[in-house]
Parts: sequence; C-alpha cells; structure tokens
Amino acid sequence: MKKMCMIFMLMALATGIKAQNDENTSIRLGQRGAELMEMSSIMHQYVDQQYFSCNMNYDFADSAHQATVLEHATGMFKIHNNLLWNMRDSVESLQGEQYMLVVDHHDSAIYIYPRQPYQKFIDAPLLDSSFNQAFLKDLKLTTAANGNKTLSIYFNPGMQYSQMDLVYNPTTYLLSKISYYYSTVVFGGEKGKEVEKEKEKDNRKGGDEKDKREEKEPQGKTMTGVINMSFSDQKNDAYDLNIFAESNFIYQVGQKFYAQKKYEGYKVIPVM
Repeated sequence: MKKMCMIFMLMALATGIKAQNDENTSIRLGQRGAELMEMSSIMHQYVDQQYFSCNMNYDFADSAHQATVLEHATGMFKIHNNLLWNMRDSVESLQGEQYMLVVDHHDSAIYIYPRQPYQKFIDAPLLDSSFNQAFLKDLKLTTAANGNKTLSIYFNPGMQYSQMDLVYNPTTYLLSKISYYYSTVVFGGEKGKEVEKEKEKDNRKGGDEKDKREEKEPQGKTMTGVINMSFSDQKNDAYDLNIFAESNFIYQVGQKFYAQKKYEGYKVIPVM
C-alpha cells in the first residue's frame, strides 16, 4: 500500500527537472487551443471551490493489464480555496496556510514541506502556463459513447508521470476519474512481500547485510504502472475549516517543530 500512499507526496516541479521546452513543443501546444481551454475549465472547477469534499478509490495496476488490481486504497478529499486535506488509508496530508504536511500514521512520522503555490487535488500545476510550456509534450481530447470526455496529458521525459488522463463531465467539468501513468518496478506475489521485508530488515542492520541482500535480490518487473483514482459523493456543503490547521499536528518553538500531544512519539521531519 505504500506505493500509492507515498507517491503523491510531492510532484516533481520545474526547479528539480531540466526543462524540455523547445520550438516543437510550443507549436504543438499552440495547436491545442480547445484542449487547453478544457484543461483550464477542469482545474478552475476545483481550485475556485469555497467548499468541496469527495470520497475516492485508488487502484494500482500494470497499465497493460488494468483489470488486475495490484493494490487498492480508499480516501477522502476536502478543499477550501487553496487549502486541501486528504486521507488515504494511513497517510493524512494537508496544505495549510503556512506548510504542506504529510502525516504517516503507520510509520508515526510527520513530514513538513514548504507550502505549494497550488493545492494538489490534481497532482500538477496545470494552470501554470510556464509549467505547461516547459513540461507538457502534448494533449489529446476524446469523447466516450456516454458523452464523458477524456483529456490525455502527455509529459516530457524526466517527469514523475509520463501521462495523465482526466475523465470528466463536459457540462459540469467535474471529474469522475484521474489516471496517472509512470515507470515502476514491482515484485509479484509472496516473493514481492518477502523482498520488501528483507529490504527493511537489512537496511536497519547496515551496510554489510545490505550488500549481501543486493547480491541475491531477484530482479523485479519494470512496467508502466497506473494509479486510477475514481471519485464519488462530490459535495459543496460547508464544513469545519479547522481541518486545514497545521496546529492540529505540530507546533513551533523558535526554529524547531514538535508534534502535538495527540501525536506524541511521532518523528517530525522538516523537508525544506
């Protein structure tokens, strides 16, 4: 379950990846006016919300065999303007007024990140024209028999995702599904569980044991994985905005951060 819970911590942003913008990209995007307008309408449907909440299902699969779900998780989102709260199994995250927090209740850890310039309901700053010029390779719009549309967004090499599909109602611009495609390595079945356990055990022991494990470690399968996120029970009802308060989890004394009493024993890890 860690794969889905932690992959959404932070999208690789422009500061961390060499821009792939070139004349061909600019020409292609210049010919995608309709697609860019649809993308903007979808993003504004969520960015501009005063109150928004929904339930979510997450399924991880090999993109070539999506009917076979390798991992499943459930979650919930709440949005208020540029604030966001999300619960995905044992990982809770929020974008508050000052910081972005990721709280891993399974590992008893609180990660503190700089506040993002956008809330991360959709895991890319698609309203940022400079981001799009630098990192979008192409866009494609298709219409299904039921009238729903799919906007496929293709990213340049080096991005966390190679492709993102947004399935939405073209009248309301509400999403019913987002699919994220990315390169990954998996170990199947019981062997996969055994490998992960050995990795954790050897990493705790140190260098020699880790080296021995790496010598005998079986090769995993490289594939294009896909995380399919489907949405239900989308609402615009008001709720308590205290859910976005960083002080629910941490407090600061001078330059140091500490966990609130409720989370005593949690490691507090600034990632600035």
